Formats: sequence, C-alpha cells, structure tokens
Amino acid sequence: MMADTTNTKRGTTEASVQPSVSLYRPLSRAGREIRVICIHEDDNDTVSCSMKHVLLADRPDFDALSYTWGDPTITKPIVFNGHTVNVTQNLDAALRRLRLMKKNGKLKFIWIDALCINQTDLDEKSHQVPLMSEIYSSAETVFAWLGPDSPSTGPCFNALREIRDIPNHQTPNEGDLRKLTRAYVLATSIALNPYWSRIWIVQELVLARRLIVVCGESSEDIENFLRSIVRVWDAVGDMDPRSETWKQEVEPLKSWLDPRHCGDDAVVFDVELWDGYQRVKSWAYLSLGHSRADGLELVAALFLMINHDATNPLDKVYGLLGLVKNSSRQLVTIDYRIHPLEAFRNAFSVIWTCEDTLEILAEFDYSPSTDVKQKDDKDYPSWVPDLRRQHLGNSDWDVDGASIWTRGERATVSPDKKYITSHGILVDVVHLSGPTNVVYSHQQIHQVRQAILQAYETGTRPDHDFLRFIGAMHRIRQVAVDEPLEDDHPRAPVKHLRSIEPPWTFLSGGRDITVKMSPTSASSVERFPEAWGEIFLGTDERPRQLMKNTDPAWREFVADSIYSFCHEANTFLENKAFAVTKAGFVGITPSDTKKGDVVVVLTRFVQPMILRPHDGDDGRYYTIVGRAHLSGVMDLSKLERFADAGVLGDKAFKIG
Repeated sequence: MMADTTNTKRGTTEASVQPSVSLYRPLSRAGREIRVICIHEDDNDTVSCSMKHVLLADRPDFDALSYTWGDPTITKPIVFNGHTVNVTQNLDAALRRLRLMKKNGKLKFIWIDALCINQTDLDEKSHQVPLMSEIYSSAETVFAWLGPDSPSTGPCFNALREIRDIPNHQTPNEGDLRKLTRAYVLATSIALNPYWSRIWIVQELVLARRLIVVCGESSEDIENFLRSIVRVWDAVGDMDPRSETWKQEVEPLKSWLDPRHCGDDAVVFDVELWDGYQRVKSWAYLSLGHSRADGLELVAALFLMINHDATNPLDKVYGLLGLVKNSSRQLVTIDYRIHPLEAFRNAFSVIWTCEDTLEILAEFDYSPSTDVKQKDDKDYPSWVPDLRRQHLGNSDWDVDGASIWTRGERATVSPDKKYITSHGILVDVVHLSGPTNVVYSHQQIHQVRQAILQAYETGTRPDHDFLRFIGAMHRIRQVAVDEPLEDDHPRAPVKHLRSIEPPWTFLSGGRDITVKMSPTSASSVERFPEAWGEIFLGTDERPRQLMKNTDPAWREFVADSIYSFCHEANTFLENKAFAVTKAGFVGITPSDTKKGDVVVVLTRFVQPMILRPHDGDDGRYYTIVGRAHLSGVMDLSKLERFADAGVLGDKAFKIG
C-alpha cells in the first residue's frame, strides 16, 4: 500500500512548519504579492531551499504543490532561507522528489502553502487564502503528491496506462476485462490515499492549468489518470465477486491489498474503499467537466465538500470558495479570527437569500448535535447546518426529477442573523410518530436470505424480526390511509391525496429498487410484488403459492431480491421515524419527529420538511427538524391545484 499520510489538512492553526517569524517579510497586498520557493540542487541529506517575493499581477513563472500535510508530530529538518526548520515527513518526501525534478530541468520556482504562507499570522492567512484559487490557476504546473513509493505504485500506474485506450462505450472483451480488473484492484491503494479526502484538493485539482499526479517515482498527467480511474470503475465496479472472472483475475492480486479489505473467499470492498473510489471518481468527473467561467453555487459546493476533511473547520467554507461563482463568493468574507459557527452562519445566510438551488439544503442533516452545537452556542440557529459534523448528506432520499415549489417570495435574513423568513405551504400536522427500527447489522440482514431459503425447505413462513417489522408497518399504513375524514376537517379537501405507495418504494425513500433486482429481466421484476406479498403480508401460517414453487432459480431470485430490499430499507430507515399526520398522511421523517410538528413545503424546495413550532419572546417561530417522505404529497405539482383553490395558502415561516 502507499504510505499512509495522515489526514491532517492545510488550514490548521497547528502548522506543519515551525519557522521563526523573522523568516518572513510582510507581503504587500498591492499587486497580490506571494512567496515562491527555489529548491537547491545539492545532494545533501537535508533538503535546502530559499524563497522570494513575486507579484501575481506580473504573471510570474512558477509551479505549485498539492499535497496532504501529514502528521504534524512527525517532522524532518530542512534548511529554509539559511535556517533549520521542521516540516512534516510527507512534505519532506515531496521536497526530495521535487529536488530530483529540479535537477532534471522540470522545475524552477514552486509555491507550497506551508512554507509560503506565515501560518502563525492570521491576518496574512486571511489575505492569502482568497488568492489560492488564482495561485493554482496561474501556476504553470500543479504537482499532486500522493506520497512515497510502495510495492503497488509502479504496477498500478502501468495498469492504468494499459487500459487507457480500451473503448468506454462497449462491453469489454475477455482480454480487456482482465486488464480492467487488474487495474481496479491495484488502484485501491490510490482510492484509499488520504490525499483525496482533503477539502483543498478540489479547487487545486479543478483550477490547475496542468496537473501531474506524482507518487514516489511514478507520475501521470491528471486527465489521463482520472479517465483511467473512471473507465475502471464503470467497467468493474459492479462486478460480482463470485464470478469466474473475479476469481481468476482478482484473487491472485490480493497480496497487493491491505488485509483489512480482504475476505476468506474474495476481495471484500468495504465501505471505506467504496467511499474512496467514489470520491476519486466524483472529482474525476468534476475536473474533466468543470467550466472555469461559471463556477458552482455556494450551496452545491458545500454539499459536495461536506465529507471532506479540514483540520480547521473554517476551511469547510473557505477551502472551496475558489470554485464558487463570483456573485456568491464576493458575499463571503474570509476571516480566520472568527468562530466556525459564525462562518457557517454567514455562508448559509448568503445561500438562503441569494441562491436558487435551495432544494440542496434539504440534503443536510439538521438534527441537533450531541457534542459540538450545544457546547458552543445554545442559540445556534437550526437553519444553519454545523459543517464540523461528518457525513451530513442524506443521499439515501430519492428526489431525482422532482419538481420545485416555486411559489412564494425569496427568503430574508434578520439583521442579527438569528432568523430567516421563508415562504411555503403548511401541508399538515404530525399526530403520532415512532422510531422505525433498531438498525440491523449487515450480518443480521444477510440472515434474511437464509431465512427465506430455509422457509422453502420447511414449508413455513420466513421467521425474521426485520420481515415482521416491515409487514406490521405496511398494515399500519393501510389503517391510517383508510381512516375516514369528516368533511369539516381542515384537511378534508386534500384527503384524496392520501395513498399507499408500494412498500418497496415507501421504505427505501421513493426509490423503486425492483429495477436493480438480480436477475434484472423484466419477468423477474414483475414477479417481485408476488414474492413480496407472500413473504411479508400474508396472514396464513403457510404461504399459499410461493412455497410450492420448486424452481431453484425462482427461489434464489426471491431470496436475493428480498435481501436486496431489506439491505436498502435498513440503510434508509436508520435514524428515521414513522409518522402519521392528523389527516392520515403517512411518511418517513427524522428520528426526533414529535407530535405537533408541522409538515411544510418551503419555496424552492423539492421535498416536504418537518418544522417544530415554538413560542418565544419574539413570537412564534420554527426550528428545522429535517426532510420527510410523505406518501401522496411527494409530487409537488399535485399540490398546485389546492394552492390555487386557497386550501393550501402561502405562509411565512420564521425559522430560528
């Protein structure tokens, strides 16, 4: 495996370099002055370098380094402007590789943040960080340093080069598939490299005019490198580890892999590895398709970066501004002296009031934090997600192709940034709610498959807690939707919207997972509801028709299909509640949903949100609980006629 540089990132106040302040002359803001470094070409054991000042306005010739700082407690000495200073082990290794490039005439001056910015001067940092997008876009070449050599480095780069010319829009032949599979396994070391988790890597990768990936003695142009990564993932990412191709081509390569990612019978690509590949692939697409002229909306950039690391929480906002369009970027002031919560509040006030893609706001987690929020600021507003928390994105909800509620005025922010006022419609009030389930382990869910196959052998109904839970939830939904609603009920006009989605859609966040069942033939997918009814909803002690089917392929299909669904549903239902409104709408809501919470559709959102009413000194206000999936109201276009009739009138919600 490649050397494991730790995930310490730039932007930290605990710098990886501890030079004397006397090393630095102040930088002039006129002409956008920066420092660049000249690495000396000597053969000494200690790297030696010097620096000079240049003006970006003069368009100087220089390169830049993109890298992970590494563990600040493990350092190496270098000679910097005649003084001995300590740098992290990873930076020392990068400097040695750059010194070799300098000797070969491939390097002149280079910009390295840890050395070129006085990390102890917060005023200088606040001025230099806004220039970083210009620095990386002005550099002649950006070198992405992944770390020193490892046994798999050379074979990995060679394998990625070998598959570069394989056509991407056709099924690979046997020889090409063998090459793709080999590249896939060897590239796991790259996918797991901490470099890709850095929040700063995004703008460095996207904005660079020319970027070279360097790992030890191996290097490759970023465009070729990322196209190969995407090609490998698209071809092999969904391969069945039980297939003959996998066994023949992947198994012999297990020796390259970290033992954590290997099982007894096949290579096991666990969550960490999957996330690593997805992260590299996502930046591949962003890099290959990004238009420097446009830029992203701030909310989109924040969501894309939410699971990337930053030692200094302020960089959760500041580290991506180089990718944001000017109209939003100019409204965010970079200041490393303020508290992170204040920076987050400033950023989201811009989003709520100025940007158009508010539907992405529903992707964030608004549930109260058990650690950071309550310790820092008990009055921290609910409309500002705490970006210090990891894995905020609720990507398990499916809103692809959903319509946006466009009625109502644009949101406004109070002068003290305590409240935002957003318009929308009040759909209903929560009458009761409860937790969906205790989350089951992967092993427990896998037992579902075994329970179904065993049922075929014994002729009895499958016995598993998760299966019983899903059947009970479906029957509760039927009772709620069938409950009569008096004509004088406030929500009587919309009672006909109440509906029962197919259980496999409702319990997976709106996704029809039958299209992903294996085997994927139309006939098998069509039979899934039949299998569903017999497994979950029957009331007989013995299923009537299902257990009489002796076709082994059908039995395997049912077992695999139900297992796939249970896996999806178990993941989706984690930290969620099952709620019923006063009008009989049923849905999946955040886990802390309570009786009396309201279901609303806010302007420029695509999905209902749960708000909690409060009466304070400033009058009635609401806090955000989170997004909801409510059967019958997910298609917002159907609500328009009720809005036109005045049944669902526009309302201003003051959210604190």
